[in-house]
Amino acid sequence: MSSKRHDEAQLAYPVIALGKSSTNLLGVIRAFGRRGIPVYTLSNSHPNTSCIRSRYIRERRFIPQWKVEDLRQSLLQFGEALPESEKIVVFPSNDVSLLAYSSVREALPDKFADSVPSRRLVELSLFKDKFYEYASARNLPHPKSYRMEFLREREDRLADYLPFPFVLKPVLSHSFVERFQKKLFEVRNREDFRRYSQMLAGLGIEMLAQELIPGDYYYMVYFYISKDRRTSAVAGFHKVRQTPADYGVGSLVENYWDEELVSRTMDLVRSLEYTGIGEVEYKYDTVEKQYKILEINARSITFNRLSAYIGMDLEYLAYLDAIGELVSPQKLTPRPVAARWMDFTQDFISLLQLKKERKITLPQILRSYKNLKLDGYFAWDDWSPFLHESCQFVKAGFQRIWRNSR
Repeated sequence: MSSKRHDEAQLAYPVIALGKSSTNLLGVIRAFGRRGIPVYTLSNSHPNTSCIRSRYIRERRFIPQWKVEDLRQSLLQFGEALPESEKIVVFPSNDVSLLAYSSVREALPDKFADSVPSRRLVELSLFKDKFYEYASARNLPHPKSYRMEFLREREDRLADYLPFPFVLKPVLSHSFVERFQKKLFEVRNREDFRRYSQMLAGLGIEMLAQELIPGDYYYMVYFYISKDRRTSAVAGFHKVRQTPADYGVGSLVENYWDEELVSRTMDLVRSLEYTGIGEVEYKYDTVEKQYKILEINARSITFNRLSAYIGMDLEYLAYLDAIGELVSPQKLTPRPVAARWMDFTQDFISLLQLKKERKITLPQILRSYKNLKLDGYFAWDDWSPFLHESCQFVKAGFQRIWRNSR
């Protein structure tokens, strides 16, 4: 990955990484910390959580909620604490911090820099109703979707619109995920729909009802487009497993290059006039024999160190672009190496579910770890997050066994 011939220490403008404790935030912290770039975190996660224990964090600060004014004040306080820095790079790593930051970035002093996509693109990616409207208008294959309110008025004819089972997904995901600890609800019959309607009543969470695409093949294209749109870097990935096993976050992921989907994604981002980091996720419809677009994310991803492992350190590219040190034009592609990334705690949970449902055998499990190169928490140069996550995982397991035995 080329850049201007500067010593990295001379480019070491500090980074403020925003987000909750996750392998995403931890990957961002390590991306910069390993290069000697000072990393500060602003997180709504408890200071005792795993990724906040990384040795690469210079200072950890807590923000109770991602309210726009609270975020602005917190960033200004960082600015006052770092008066010698000509630039401070802000890097949101999850949806809620990204949305809050995109609302406040214009009100910050010029010393704050970023490579975050525009507010228009952030909203298009985060608000699923807007994204599916965009996909429909441009005839992009995607799952059929209706607003939940629309189907509530037609509850006696649900099957006329969506065959069972279908799913209920939040328009804006973070409030739903924080409350229910899952990405969606599966609706198997009219009684399920009625039960979830009652459960969601009065919560102020907008929902979409969406067809369930048959099959289990998920593909992601992770990319960076520079501010001048003259430099691009692209990597492709396949979810081997996810947690929960049917609809969840990737727990075992491999790099895989699909020329058709990469080309389709680049056409999409060009039409959007996209700049910054992004990821587009597809699912293969085994009945219609085509890939359908599921979502676009305008931020880094949980397995971002796998991208770096194959030569596509998009987080560092974003940093260089933010401080004006990115060489352009370039067209970067991954090195041809087979590699897999795992989140060991989440993958264990996924395996338990698959084993319980008799969907996986021991030989299949062992083969799945061929070419395993990275874990989301483990790193030889940064032990503490892995040790803490392991202890928390074992503790949670014993607590569950104890509860079930009483």
